[in-house]
Amino acid sequence: MSTVELAQFTELDNALSARFHADMGDPHNERSVIYDGAVNAGRYLQSSIKMAWLLKEPYDEANGKGGGWTFTGLFDRDDLYNSTFKMPHKVTWHPIIYATFGIINGFTRWDDMPFIRHQPLMCDVVRSIAIVNAQKLPALGMTRTQFSHIADSYNKHKDLLHEQINLLSPDIFVFANTFWLYQRALGLEGVEPQRKASIAYYMKDGKLYIDAYHPAQTKVKRQVYVDDIVEAAEEWYALRSSYPLH
Repeated sequence: MSTVELAQFTELDNALSARFHADMGDPHNERSVIYDGAVNAGRYLQSSIKMAWLLKEPYDEANGKGGGWTFTGLFDRDDLYNSTFKMPHKVTWHPIIYATFGIINGFTRWDDMPFIRHQPLMCDVVRSIAIVNAQKLPALGMTRTQFSHIADSYNKHKDLLHEQINLLSPDIFVFANTFWLYQRALGLEGVEPQRKASIAYYMKDGKLYIDAYHPAQTKVKRQVYVDDIVEAAEEWYALRSSYPLH
């Protein structure tokens, strides 16, 4: 990746951010966009496997107000474990860290990984991923998702969302209970899924699309959740060279 490529990406991303603020913002109700994307653009663009986690929505104040900051700014700190991942965001982010760590470290499985509390530097892997929230205003239900609001926001702003996704151009999409929003637009309705215990996954045009539970889920053990994602990624990686690329 050259300095020019990073500069071009940053310029396009800044323009998208401005458009999201203009089109999605709700100043009359004191709600501002919380923009997201590549956590660290340089690290993301240099990744041999570019991963995007497609989440539902961020939250700020309990009454759904606030915003005006960047979601990725949460991770712009030296000691990510103690500042961000030790307690407040543990339930959501630890599964993301484990799955991402496994994929970018030779598809390591759960049993062969250290615990984050024993190796806090594992948290650094989030700097290599992208985060895309389908709805970028503070959640009206705080941590309790109102799916109708997400669907309404997606339908209204999906062109912008897909511009953001196209700019990021991930190799692996991990949908955190959001696949239902994107399936048709990504042309996956006619693609036969493969399945594991906790996920369905699709391979198309050299990319991997994983329909997973939200990482904070409690339906399956964390080990199952992480290993299913890592194993699907390893299968895709082994086959990737045989897929026609765009």
